[in-house]
Amino acid sequence: MISGIGRRKRGAGSRAFTLLELLLTISLLVVIMSLALPALRKPFANQRLRQSADYIRAQWCGARVDAMDSGRVHVFRYTLDGNEFSIQAQADVFGPEAVDSDVDSADALGVSVKQPALPEGITFAAGETAPESRAAVVDAGADPSIAWQTHWSDPIFFYPDGTTSTAVLRLQNKHGRTIDLALRGLTGVVTVSEIGRADEE
Repeated sequence: MISGIGRRKRGAGSRAFTLLELLLTISLLVVIMSLALPALRKPFANQRLRQSADYIRAQWCGARVDAMDSGRVHVFRYTLDGNEFSIQAQADVFGPEAVDSDVDSADALGVSVKQPALPEGITFAAGETAPESRAAVVDAGADPSIAWQTHWSDPIFFYPDGTTSTAVLRLQNKHGRTIDLALRGLTGVVTVSEIGRADEE
């Protein structure tokens, strides 16, 4: 009996949060979040940059496998300072083989074309492809009226024997962070660098 009275007295002394206190707490949380979001935005952007590099590496590996499976040269091009790229299954300039019908293609040109894109905010900042004699033969076999030849990069080739062009490609996000992909021509192995800054070059 006495203990029950004591509990009621202690309960009567406690109070709930007022509406004003709740509003002040919510306002404080909003301010903290608004200060924290800019700091979190760059790590998220860097993660997207890394994922984009992994995506291009997967596209290159796929193009190499497709070239070996189909017996035709595959060509990778990209838009400098843009986010679009294309992969073409080139008509066989070394023999009479035709283009498969299971890929969207310009049949009259003998070239099949796929045009994916990088995520928003990621662009192709730079690239370089080592010259080689086979590349000149394949590129000469392409129809000069194809639109992408006038505003896209130099080609990166994937050959049916498993070799590729030797190339380096740089991706950049809007915060000035960069990541490089290197393609080794003899083996087709792709390596991806650590994330750096454009102004460190």
